[in-house]
Amino acid sequence: SLIRCTKTSNIFLYIWDNSESSYTKINQIEFLDLKKYFYESKYYFNNKNISLAKIYNKIQDEAFSNNNLNYFTILDHDSQFQSDFFTNLHDEINLFNNPLLILPKVSSRHDQAIISPRRKSQYFKETTSNLNTEEQFHNPGICHSENFFAVGSGISISRELWRKRVRFDENLKFYGIDSEFCTSYSELENNFLLSKNLMVHDNSIRENDSIKTRIWRIHNRLSYQYYYSKKHNQPNPYKIRLILLERYVKLVIYEFYLLFKKIN
Repeated sequence: SLIRCTKTSNIFLYIWDNSESSYTKINQIEFLDLKKYFYESKYYFNNKNISLAKIYNKIQDEAFSNNNLNYFTILDHDSQFQSDFFTNLHDEINLFNNPLLILPKVSSRHDQAIISPRRKSQYFKETTSNLNTEEQFHNPGICHSENFFAVGSGISISRELWRKRVRFDENLKFYGIDSEFCTSYSELENNFLLSKNLMVHDNSIRENDSIKTRIWRIHNRLSYQYYYSKKHNQPNPYKIRLILLERYVKLVIYEFYLLFKKIN
């Protein structure tokens, strides 16, 4: 997707390889080929799998403080987007007078449902097919930020927002990094810009996940919900926690059932 993009000659490209094994490092020839499309490129690798929150904060600090850039856009290695992604961003930044935060629409690669942005009341739905269309954002333009959620991939953060000290929460490693950033933003600002860009992204919950993986994901969601309640001094949202706990228990029982059948 990056190589196909237009209007990249004024863009700094930061690549962070978050793998722990050196054999996954990007081929030097591939990197040199990629560099020619951008104003400047940097590659990071330290043999550690660290929190995405720490990576996002480190790179945006460098982008804004050291390189004097105006916007920082997060992209995952498997994100797909159209060739005019950056052209649209450039035009929207000028049209809407340098918005603080710009979000694309994001659809799930699994079932093509729109998963981002949406209202947080939908954050704990297990499958994207359950998402209520009334809780999503449809039309590009200025949107109200109350109780919104967006996946990190594709978001563009302005230098002005960075100056306001809105950061990713480095206490989180797996779940909640995107959600917590949205909470911090909505506590400070009333609006964000919904771009006309559309991205395709792997949703964290997939129907073909193994039982073990689904248990791990739900366990981490419960852990984040507890952290959220403590951090924001809110009573535990018992209904959501009970729904997730019920799923967790059912999946654990089902995993033991499968293991029992295999043994016998």
